[in-house]
Amino acid sequence: IRTKILYGMAQQLPIISTEIGCEGLGSKNNEDIIIANTPLEFKTQILFLKENQEIANKIGESSYKFAIENFSQKKLSEKRLDLYKMLLNS
Repeated sequence: IRTKILYGMAQQLPIISTEIGCEGLGSKNNEDIIIANTPLEFKTQILFLKENQEIANKIGESSYKFAIENFSQKKLSEKRLDLYKMLLNS
């Protein structure tokens, strides 16, 4: 599920997910993602985004920036390289 969330973020989409669905990503509610845990919360958030396109666009842009800054190939390669260096030095 997290891969699907990241893919949506990379498409500049405003993502709605449960807390468990986006657990561990480090995204911020109402900035990079919208958290909804019940069917009623999902419905409410979907209608809110539909009626507030400017906010939906802002969250989509923020989610894209979040994905690039934290999960791009370059960023993940840097994290992997840092891990390898740490393992070699210990």
